[in-house]
Amino acid sequence: MTPNLAIADSSAQVIYFLNPSSPGSIQTFPILQPGTSGAFAYPTGVSVSDAGMVYYETVVEGGSGFHAFFKLNTATGAIKDYGLDGPDSSVDGFPLDTEAPSIGPRKKDSS
Repeated sequence: MTPNLAIADSSAQVIYFLNPSSPGSIQTFPILQPGTSGAFAYPTGVSVSDAGMVYYETVVEGGSGFHAFFKLNTATGAIKDYGLDGPDSSVDGFPLDTEAPSIGPRKKDSS
């Protein structure tokens, strides 16, 4: 079985989905955008299951406090918002790295 492939294109604000068994059938999915004027979401991290579910994280420019973790059903195009805010990328610098299981959750300095 050949695994599916998902590609996050941050500049186009879309996710491409490809089934290598059928390379001519590339699907393009726009990602959810914040409902705030001047704020834009960019996909940065993707993971895809054998069933065609794409899990992705976004970085938002022009705002804060937006949800950042989603699941895309490539069969229906439906997007599930997990209701979780993303990491403060300007501080952490590592999308999808809000907790490191080997060291536990990160704590921000309160000073």
